[in-house]
Amino acid sequence: MTTNFRLLAMAAVAMLAMNSCVKEENLNNGDKKGTPVEFEMGVNSVSRTNTPDDGYATTFVEGDEVGIFVYNGETPVVNNAHYKLNAEGKWVAQGEAITAEEGVSYSYYAYYPYNAEATDATSVSLTVAGDQTTGYTGSDALKAKSENVAAGTTTVSLQYSHAFALVQVSLKGDLAAKDATVTLQNVYPTAALNLKDGTVGEAAGTMGTVAMKACTTNGDAAPYNYRAIVPAQTITANNGILTTFSNGKNYKFTYSVDVPYESGKLRQFDVTLGNTQAGTTIEIGEGTIANWEDGSTVEGGEGSVGDVVEPINSIVVPITAETQATVGGKYSSTTLLNMENEGWFSRYADNYGATLTFAENAVTIQMPENGSTGWNNCSFGYHANGPLAKVSGEYKFSCTISGDIGSQGGIMIRTSTDKEAFTIITSDGRKTINTFTTNAATQVVTFTLDLTQKSSKASSGNITPTTEVPEPIISTDDTDLTDIYIYIYNNKANTSFSVSDIKLERITE
Repeated sequence: MTTNFRLLAMAAVAMLAMNSCVKEENLNNGDKKGTPVEFEMGVNSVSRTNTPDDGYATTFVEGDEVGIFVYNGETPVVNNAHYKLNAEGKWVAQGEAITAEEGVSYSYYAYYPYNAEATDATSVSLTVAGDQTTGYTGSDALKAKSENVAAGTTTVSLQYSHAFALVQVSLKGDLAAKDATVTLQNVYPTAALNLKDGTVGEAAGTMGTVAMKACTTNGDAAPYNYRAIVPAQTITANNGILTTFSNGKNYKFTYSVDVPYESGKLRQFDVTLGNTQAGTTIEIGEGTIANWEDGSTVEGGEGSVGDVVEPINSIVVPITAETQATVGGKYSSTTLLNMENEGWFSRYADNYGATLTFAENAVTIQMPENGSTGWNNCSFGYHANGPLAKVSGEYKFSCTISGDIGSQGGIMIRTSTDKEAFTIITSDGRKTINTFTTNAATQVVTFTLDLTQKSSKASSGNITPTTEVPEPIISTDDTDLTDIYIYIYNNKANTSFSVSDIKLERITE
């Protein structure tokens, strides 16, 4: 879905109605087929916005896809029919079309965006994108219903309403930059829609961040507006609510009372970045956007901003004889490291009993006696706080390794979420794992890290687009650089090697 960013400078906004002439589907178990149903679909809109410079109406556009459930009384007769809007503004069935049998009254329940896995109109699970910088409307969960439609009706109107919450941040102040980034913190990404009773379930999934889209309507003038869609939920008092990276500085904001994101409603934050007397502040603001209701008032409370943190240019990993490592389990996409403080860690599967030994400026790992391991089964490393500088993006990693593993080891630098790894620049392409071998000699391992690109693929070979993974490398955002995880591992059992002098230095030339 796309939001047509048409400025509401006039007093009224017209809602775009979409008609569809669709193919035929048998709603019944018998051989008789009914008349094709045409759908008129739109998004409920209000007549005027109180802040016309910031108001946009939401409409469907070509390529949008919805799912439709049909009931005869309490009996489901069509399950998650797939419809797509074509260039002529018609909703076309992507499979068998919906038809209505003469003399039968039906109820229609629909939602956007389409989820092929949905099987139950009372529980349609939808997940918002963690990166909404290029657009947030693809995460704009919509729901509609038209119940007990008169028998013989073959034109059905479905008017959608917003199921999730819209968050808008308006950035101003003498330190606010037009190219600033804003990221929501501590957000649950998934919720289930009950299309029959119109309710939305509790937000769930893995808590994470949502990078917001810049939606400036004032040209080069502040405020600069940022928007994102999230499921309804409450950000607990004094937890991180958003971060902003502007003019080379990171800001972390919290609020002293609970802040709700409400279904179908707008939550407005007014953020001032300044070094004048007013300073840097965050406030719960007021604002109206077409077809979104105002969120509830947040009583009392005030915002606070963390220390302004300058991006760092180098990391020197400390190692002493007193060092201890935080133990984590085998790596998986659902078992991520979530370390708040800097420090060493180890990650072992249950059947891999490797041992870490720390000395002054060196750490030695004794690999387990069982077979070939791997970074996800048996690795160790260091969690370092940032933020690192994304400008230029290139850092030099170096360390000294000694030992006789007679096989291949690897080093990987992962983002703050531990979900992706930064890319490594080589002469013939990009990879995410730098490999090394040892033969009892001491060697210095170096490589160039690019902090502007990341990939969910852990690979010691070149990462190139494939049919299965057409875009394995994507751009990073500032939240990826707030902290990093350095992983070191070796693939051969019953061996040991030592690592020292671990450094990460920004390349500024």
